[in-house]
Amino acid sequence: SSKQDSFAEGGEILTSFFVEDLRRVEASVTAGKAGKALLQYMAAGTGRYAVERLDVRNEANLQAVHDVVRPERYPQGRWPSDHALVFSQQVAVNEAIGTLSGDAGLFAVNGPPGTGKTTLLRDVVASVVTQRAIQMVRSRTSKFGDKQVLKLAGVSLPYYPLHESLQGFSIVAASSNNGAVENISLELPGVMAVPSR
Repeated sequence: SSKQDSFAEGGEILTSFFVEDLRRVEASVTAGKAGKALLQYMAAGTGRYAVERLDVRNEANLQAVHDVVRPERYPQGRWPSDHALVFSQQVAVNEAIGTLSGDAGLFAVNGPPGTGKTTLLRDVVASVVTQRAIQMVRSRTSKFGDKQVLKLAGVSLPYYPLHESLQGFSIVAASSNNGAVENISLELPGVMAVPSR
């Protein structure tokens, strides 16, 4: 399209269905109006949003790794499973929950297929669900705001937004491998994800 061609400058050709979305992202980042997670991602580990990495295999990090798995660092909720997480999985779960609880941000886990990333994510989900449940119990106000109307494709859709105290308990799972994200979305809510006992 002409929009796509005009986006390409300096001989670059960008033919994407997402050109307009990319422009909006660029504008929000440039204006400083993007969320913390997007700014962390776009910064690629530099500047104000630099991300500290912890290599669990490096012996120089042994004390820092042991600090992450202290009992008080464990999340309040855990996925029902017949087996506990392995050491590196528990480090990642504790660090993700400790780093992101109460704040937006980005947490990445890297591992080859079959190393337990989905298993790890189950524990993160269980912790987030538990944190939200605790907030629901503590909150003495209505769980929903006033009725709102969303107009979508000429149709008015009524909805009740969640109370502010219950917002911020969201997880976005993203991957360059669509199959991995599909596996997560199919496996997590499945009855087979919870042991029969």
